[in-house]
Amino acid sequence: MEHEHAENVPLVRVVEPRKSRFPQRMCFYTVAGIITLTVAQLIFLARTSAARDWDHLHHSRFSRQQVRRIISQEVSTESIANFSKVYYDGEPHLGGDGPELTAYTQDKFLQFGLETRLESYEVLLNRPISHRAALIDGDKVVYELSLEEDVQAQDPSTRRPNRIPTFHGYSASGNVTAKFVFANYGQKSDFQALEKAGVSCEGKVVLMRYGKIYRGNKVLHAQSRGAKAVLIYSDSSLDGDITTDNGYKYYPEGPARNPSMVERGMVFDLTQYPGDPTTPGRASHPGSDRIEPETLPKIPSLPISYLDAKPLLDALEGHGPAIWDNISSGPSTLEVLVENEQDYDYHTITNVIGEIPGLLDEEVIVGNHRDAWILGGADPNSGTAVVMEVARVLGDLYLRGWRPYRRIVFASWDAEEYGMVGSTEWVEDHARRLNRKALAYLNIDLGYSGDQFAVKASPLLEAAIKDATRFVDDPYGRHETVYDDWMASPVAGVRPLGSGSDYTAFFNHLGIPSADLRYQFRDGNPAYHYHSNYDSLHWMENYGDPDFEAHAALSKVLALTVINLVGHGVVPIRTRSYAVLMDRVLRQYLSNMETQEVRDVLETAEYLLDAASSYDNQLERLSREYFRDYAWYHFITKFANMCRIKVANFKLVRLERIFLHKDGIDGRPWYKHIVFAPHRDDGYAPALFPGLIEAIEDSDTEKLDKWIEIVHRALKTALHTIAN
Repeated sequence: MEHEHAENVPLVRVVEPRKSRFPQRMCFYTVAGIITLTVAQLIFLARTSAARDWDHLHHSRFSRQQVRRIISQEVSTESIANFSKVYYDGEPHLGGDGPELTAYTQDKFLQFGLETRLESYEVLLNRPISHRAALIDGDKVVYELSLEEDVQAQDPSTRRPNRIPTFHGYSASGNVTAKFVFANYGQKSDFQALEKAGVSCEGKVVLMRYGKIYRGNKVLHAQSRGAKAVLIYSDSSLDGDITTDNGYKYYPEGPARNPSMVERGMVFDLTQYPGDPTTPGRASHPGSDRIEPETLPKIPSLPISYLDAKPLLDALEGHGPAIWDNISSGPSTLEVLVENEQDYDYHTITNVIGEIPGLLDEEVIVGNHRDAWILGGADPNSGTAVVMEVARVLGDLYLRGWRPYRRIVFASWDAEEYGMVGSTEWVEDHARRLNRKALAYLNIDLGYSGDQFAVKASPLLEAAIKDATRFVDDPYGRHETVYDDWMASPVAGVRPLGSGSDYTAFFNHLGIPSADLRYQFRDGNPAYHYHSNYDSLHWMENYGDPDFEAHAALSKVLALTVINLVGHGVVPIRTRSYAVLMDRVLRQYLSNMETQEVRDVLETAEYLLDAASSYDNQLERLSREYFRDYAWYHFITKFANMCRIKVANFKLVRLERIFLHKDGIDGRPWYKHIVFAPHRDDGYAPALFPGLIEAIEDSDTEKLDKWIEIVHRALKTALHTIAN
């Protein structure tokens, strides 16, 4: 056996070659290196904020700071002056007229990169046919009123052969001859003073002066007291120190009011509703169901100059008590003849809409009206130039790669001067979409009539506007910034909105937070010739804003306010100012009433004030978190913050709507807002908690109880919204 085993052993041992382990090691080291580098990158990865992540995701090229800097650099006084000149040099453009300016606005929006469209409506408007007024003594004409402004050689607009006659929008036709009385500013208190003095307006022509309240309410007050016609004139009583009595020459030789100026304007009942008087609450399209208008005056009215009013005032001397400024109130012994013929017909009006797309399904609307009573050197062209400049600058930013969070809608409204017709029809037409998507409406109407910056707005927008003014230099050098100058003025802070411009439908009807920004007249400024033939580019370049520096400052404030609203993840709406206002006004109205219901309302208002302060602090923290840099592994924290922001924004966008009442204010249901409305006796000025104050003024306890309940319910809803 041993021999056989030895024979099977090979003489030479074959050794198997050893396999190399280099590939496995190489693979191991490569994977390990990749893992090491990845871990190292993650550990040392740049910290980012949610804001930067959002901008990177949507390829937005500019930060907020860069956008602010670009706006400051790109807003141009030369560009603004050019816009002012183009809109002024066209033909007179009453509502429904001026197709060349409609086309120009559309072309410019397209040039700026905006998605542009025209939206038209068919609305009832009037045009003047003829008019006459004369002071008569039987068959003898003592004085024939000229009913037009004097031609001024220095001001080319006054020499135009096609200038618009002096008339009132929506005035009644009529032919009246009667004695007349003087009713001061035509306020309710002025008519009460006449009644107390034993002076009746029944069957008379009422002579009044402009100022204090909306001209339409002057006509309504006279009509309700049996007057047969109205004449309204402009004088220097509200011009401060810049008057001819103080040695100033009148325009165009000086800054004082030209005594031949005539203020045109609408006179329908704005306290009921704005817009087409035949389609309240719905858009006025061809074929729309229409009502017989109830808001038009039933007596004729004419605007006249002080030069034409003076012979009438002289004829009153010694007749009746002198209640105001040594002017006898009448009635006169002489009569005045008033003839007014108006043509009423349906006209097509056209709004020009341009949009910059946003990343979220929310929008901010910026608007100004394009129509004018004649050429509108300041009203509306100063506002038009500002809005066009902001559209140009923001449109250019978008074309260069800036991406706003929310859509920006620029609107050039038609027929505002007749009663916010274009904007009201548009709002009623798009009410469902606006209710879902509109965050705010920013309005520029008469952008410049003096050197005082002023804001009327929903308190919810106060923080966004104030922040914008801090980044704009004071164009007058009185203070460092517009904010500083504003806070040092008699109109510091945000004041309540009433009515009288295109914010009305957005704010009072739909509850969309709105603002109206402007540089306005103050004592010491040259007299502004509102709605007259002297509202001209010549006035602007010689007595208004000749270098357009205030226009530029207003453009920057508007643009930065827009940026605050559309360029921030957290909606920059704050609630405390609103709560403070409501608490103060409710205590002013109700604190002397000792009922449980009143105590409940005041207690809820106080709780809301505390909750609003806490909520604003939470919003500030959320805003800081949005811009706070986090390491990558805190992505869950950033995601949670974004969820909180989404919820907060949802509440803020809808907060103003809580204060809408579906049935509206008693007697004027179109006005839905229970905190703000135009005062029923003024038309322009705001009434705060109008349902409550009207019930108190009318001593109507049943109505008062109803409105206490409505207000309390809204306060509780607001409290629940922001406290949870």
